[in-house]
Amino acid sequence: MEKKKFKNYEFDDYASKYESLLKDSFPSFLRDIEYYSQYKVKLVHKHRENMSTKSILDYGCGVGLSLRYFSEYFPNSSINGYDESNQSLKYAKDKVPKVNIYNYLEDIPKNYFDVVFISNILHHINENDHLKTIMTCGNFLKPEGYIYLFEHNPLNPITRIIFKKSPLDKHAKMIRLNNIVKLSQLAKMKIVNKQYNLFFPKQLSLLRFIERLIKWIPIGAQYMIVLKK
Repeated sequence: MEKKKFKNYEFDDYASKYESLLKDSFPSFLRDIEYYSQYKVKLVHKHRENMSTKSILDYGCGVGLSLRYFSEYFPNSSINGYDESNQSLKYAKDKVPKVNIYNYLEDIPKNYFDVVFISNILHHINENDHLKTIMTCGNFLKPEGYIYLFEHNPLNPITRIIFKKSPLDKHAKMIRLNNIVKLSQLAKMKIVNKQYNLFFPKQLSLLRFIERLIKWIPIGAQYMIVLKK
């Protein structure tokens, strides 16, 4: 059976300048984009302190901003990335040469991964396909695996400003956490955890210990929801 051929994917045009475009959408004091990527991987690592993690899939890995930190925090795990953008995958492979790259959904093994990480991807996907995407990610999980889903919080005013300014998000639409909860329930996924995060920029990272006390307040720049079959 012939594999699906993707049309000229939008992010192919952005791949070579993705990081600079992303940085430019932030105010100058918030442009350490590596901090945000590392922050999310650290949350996954913290949640999995007492779990075996043999295989990780970064679904929508783009140019590999998170892959480099997965390889750092999970050095004994198989690190895998999927994206529709061929050009982005070339940059991801340069960042993490040992990563396994997938450009076609049908090539990704099912019931295989301990972790499926999907960070700031759903808002680029047509909302009619959100449920299908969550269910697809669920199919890639081992029976005891987890989905870690991160999205921008549209209730945060700074996030809205950055989102509106970014050329990377010109065709995107932010999603509220409550909508992801409803979709997860429709997908028959168990909600293990949900929380708002990224309350503080890197300059105030010493205050991160407070986040566990205020994670229910919808003012964090992003949110995370953890799902299980």
